[in-house]
This record gives sequence, C-alpha cells and structure tokens, in this order.
Amino acid sequence: MSKKRGRPTLPKKIKERRGTYNKTRHDKSQGDPKGSKMTKISHAPEYLDDGAKEKFDFLYEKLNNIEILRAEDLTGLATLATINHDLTRIIEKCNTADFLVKGSKGNMVQNPIFLLRSRMIKESLELSSKYGITPSGRAALKIPALEGEAAPSSPDSEFNDV
Repeated sequence: MSKKRGRPTLPKKIKERRGTYNKTRHDKSQGDPKGSKMTKISHAPEYLDDGAKEKFDFLYEKLNNIEILRAEDLTGLATLATINHDLTRIIEKCNTADFLVKGSKGNMVQNPIFLLRSRMIKESLELSSKYGITPSGRAALKIPALEGEAAPSSPDSEFNDV
C-alpha cells in the first residue's frame, strides 16, 4: 500500500468559506476528505464519565459545525475531552492546595498536583491546536471565521481612527 503524497486535501466547507471551491473541478477530484456533516446526536464513548461526556459533546458540536471532524477523529476527541475534564478538576484542587509540601527528607518541595496540572495543560493545548480549537491552531489550519464571528483584524486596523 503506497503512502499518499502531496498536500492533504481541504474539506469542502473550508474551500467554500475561502471562496476557492469550484464545483466542477473539486467534485471530480479525490473527494472531500471529511464527507458530510455527521448527524448522530452524541458520539461520546460509553467509557467516558459524565463530565467528560459533557465536554465531548460540546467539542463535537463546535467541530462538527465547521465540518472538519471525521469519524476517525472521535477517539482523539474523547482523549481531549477526558484531559479537559480532568484538568478542570485538578485546577479546582490546586486552588485550595498548598504550593509547597514537606518532602520525605523534611525539606519543602513543590506539591505534585501542580506538576500534574502543568503537564495536563500542555497536553490539552497540544491536542486542542491539532483540532483547530486554539487561535494558533485555527491559523495553522487556515480556518476562516464563521458568519457570526468577527474576522481577525489586520495590525493596521487598530490605528485607522487616528
């Protein structure tokens, strides 16, 4: 089985928003890599707890609306939802925990929950950027703004009224 070479094809919805979609040309090509919008109400896996399912459904709805979500992405999305749910619980614990605790030798060391929090924040941001949830992720995927959203302003626009 040969590996596909070249640029990955963009979903049809992104091409339409950019104004680069040509029906006669693109319908004949290899096809839309995503297919159509998924219609099932919830794809949350059964093994997720209730809080993670809630995060999953929220992320699923947002990503499905811009039609960049594929059926193969659901496992990664479940991982992201679990990390975000666990991160929320850990941040709540960090708000009441002491930053320094007594170590095994009697010295003061950083509370391990803060190390776990920083590691989970890093993992969450990394996965979020791959799905285009963070601003840098959207810029890297070149996802245009939706109709109700404000388009990113150019650096010159803040000085237009001067």
